[in-house]
Amino acid sequence: MDDRELRRIFNVEERILERALAGELIVIALETHYDITSPDEPPGTVGKMLSYRDSANNGFEVCRAHAYIRPDGTFGGRGVQLPDPKIIFHKGALYMQQRRQRE
Repeated sequence: MDDRELRRIFNVEERILERALAGELIVIALETHYDITSPDEPPGTVGKMLSYRDSANNGFEVCRAHAYIRPDGTFGGRGVQLPDPKIIFHKGALYMQQRRQRE
């Protein structure tokens, strides 16, 4: 699935962040990368792979997303500063971000 459609499902249909803030989803950091050297991000920004899990369904993972998290706790990154979904479970199907081909 292309990035734009995956983000639309994440933000509009599944409302992942809204549900996480409401306590419907538990957020678990699976990986943390401390070596972020982007000129777009302040020192101390970390990259995290986040797992969003359904708190009412035995912790079933509904989404996995990457996020840059700044020292002040806000999301970083280019464009809209929100987590970038990589995998999402939606309407009984698992959707994954398309891999870009290297040249």
